[in-house]
Amino acid sequence: ESAIAEFLKEIVKGAPSVDFGAMVKILLPFCSSPDVLTRSTALNWLNEFIIIGKEKLLPYSAELLGGILPCLSYEPGDTEIQIQSERVNKSLSEIISNTNESLPIDKVLKTVTEQFLNQYVATRTAALKWVLVLHYKFPEQLVSHLDNLFPALITTLSDNADEVVLLDLEVMAKISANETYFEKLMDSLINLFREDSRLLETRGRLIIRQLSLFINPEKIFRTLAHILESEQDCDFASTMITTLNIILLTSTEFIELRTKLKNLSNAQSREFFSVLYRSWCHNAASTFSLCLLSQAYEHNTSLVFKFAEMDLTVAFLVEIDKLVQLIESPIFTTLRLQLLEPETYPHLFKCLYGLLSLLPQSQAFEMLKNRLNSVSALGVLHLIPKMCAVYYLSLLLF
Repeated sequence: ESAIAEFLKEIVKGAPSVDFGAMVKILLPFCSSPDVLTRSTALNWLNEFIIIGKEKLLPYSAELLGGILPCLSYEPGDTEIQIQSERVNKSLSEIISNTNESLPIDKVLKTVTEQFLNQYVATRTAALKWVLVLHYKFPEQLVSHLDNLFPALITTLSDNADEVVLLDLEVMAKISANETYFEKLMDSLINLFREDSRLLETRGRLIIRQLSLFINPEKIFRTLAHILESEQDCDFASTMITTLNIILLTSTEFIELRTKLKNLSNAQSREFFSVLYRSWCHNAASTFSLCLLSQAYEHNTSLVFKFAEMDLTVAFLVEIDKLVQLIESPIFTTLRLQLLEPETYPHLFKCLYGLLSLLPQSQAFEMLKNRLNSVSALGVLHLIPKMCAVYYLSLLLF
């Protein structure tokens, strides 16, 4: 081991004349050696070469990553290998981030995307971080390779590890600053959810919410609504709208959208409501809740009578059950206060009593009935003075 260390020192001294490319090709196979000492030595040498050779190593970036990334994941007892590989990975990343030289991006991306399928989480996340490095340093060159990269990123959304999926979404969101790829991302998401209903069920909300951290939430909802408006698979469209509706009503990331929809007095809010409404019509319960949120209570009343003409399925009643529970949540505080003003909001009473009439005897039925009963007495008291005034006026006239 000491002899090898001395040999490395001699190479370092003669750095200007060293053929780093040939040395790298010799070392890389040893990075996957089953012997820990051999791997450790190979990684140590690679790190020294990168530090000394700097930009001379750029043409071999793809090969270096092919040797380094798998080493970032380790078996129990191999922590030293992981530490060394992280050091080498960082050294290479710093050189690429600070260089003005060109890079064989096509080869690097090919190596990186291959590691998306690595069995270890650490390697998969490191590979995704390299896409971010390339996007930051070579955005224009990366665009020409997105057609090959994008399918791999979409497939990675089905990864079992949440941290991989979250990082994958960040990568796609950054890439989607390019408008063409934003639309492609939205189309790809819909196609992925259509093909994998379990992914929609288990990760759908997470994916949409995480994307909204990097992309304007209204932009996401507008685009998805436009796509779903013409969706031919009605069952899928209904499920997808249900997911989007729950996100809209409950997620903190979408509070500004909820505030906007609650005020239909301006043209922008009305236009946004119309965009959502056309696709929300794929799901009856979601349409009703969107109108409640937007305080379009008269239309809610019309919807209740339309529901009475439908075949009320168990799935529909379950969704209405969930909506009744949401009415008791902070999201609909304004609605509950408006129940104290029956003259101002008569259609609110009518639509909720209509909804109550549709529900079978259940916990949701009792919950909604109790809510309406708790304010109906106040409504009667509010009407008594006017009723008395009418009565006394009739006595005076007749």
